[in-house]
Amino acid sequence: VAELRRIVSAAGSRHRGLAASALGELEAAEAVADLASALGDDRTYTRILAARALGDIGPGAADTVPALAALLEDDDDQVRASAASALGRIGAGAAPTVPAIAVLLDTGDAPSRQAATTALQAIGTVEARQALAETGGDASPHLARLIAQYDEGVIVFAGLARSGRDSLARSV
Repeated sequence: VAELRRIVSAAGSRHRGLAASALGELEAAEAVADLASALGDDRTYTRILAARALGDIGPGAADTVPALAALLEDDDDQVRASAASALGRIGAGAAPTVPAIAVLLDTGDAPSRQAATTALQAIGTVEARQALAETGGDASPHLARLIAQYDEGVIVFAGLARSGRDSLARSV
């Protein structure tokens, strides 16, 4: 682990992404700060693999939520998707990022939308469920699925039609 941490911390190392991936597979919580530094790498694949590694660590990587949230605006769709996925795997500690993740539901590419959907489901707050229920999107297959959530006596059924923002909500 120590050698992998050294490699992932070495800015400019072409092996930085591979080291990040290995640290993620090891769920090396002691490497969270090192992995966070790799989120700012110039290489797209390094940012992707560092975000995925932090997601593998899960709630133990909660300190990196602001850095991961910044990647939701990255130019690369796979970086955005990896950041959203990592935030979802961090769970409740990523709740402050729900509005930023929700933006990807309407404006992101397909991988980002799918990752955002999964992340919001995993975060599971009322705000996250509302974002899913209110999404218009473009009727992508993952958004067309019926979303059913139960919260304080209300069942919300949100089915997105090809035309956009058709949804049905019913109080129970």
